[in-house]
Amino acid sequence: MKSIVDVAAAIAAGTASIQLAKAIISADKTLGEAELKAQIAEITSSLAQMSRALTEANQEIETLKSQLAFKELLVSVKGFKYEADENGDPVGYAYCPTFESMGRGFARLVDTMRSKEFECPECGANQGWKPKPFPYPDAE
Repeated sequence: MKSIVDVAAAIAAGTASIQLAKAIISADKTLGEAELKAQIAEITSSLAQMSRALTEANQEIETLKSQLAFKELLVSVKGFKYEADENGDPVGYAYCPTFESMGRGFARLVDTMRSKEFECPECGANQGWKPKPFPYPDAE
């Protein structure tokens, strides 16, 4: 998963920064100004990498939270997920099970107009699916 890799990179960058900071603190007073500046620049770069990795990981976590919250609003009918109305009944077209299983979120299947088969406009999956579309309740 991307977020696990990002967190691992952030931890590695943070660890390297801490090691460099310790080296600077315990360094002999004879360190040249140029060498000291180079080490500080290296620490700054490592901390920036850590910050970027943690920001990306947090964005991924927020995306997953949003997808999970949306998934909780869906109902399952014959292996397909649909939006639910206020009574919990399915409405509209089904979502692609392949796209969801890839961990990419939810994409509504579309009618190919070929013998009532449906396919995913996002991942292109077409398994000869013929899920039943459910009508939306009349808007009054």
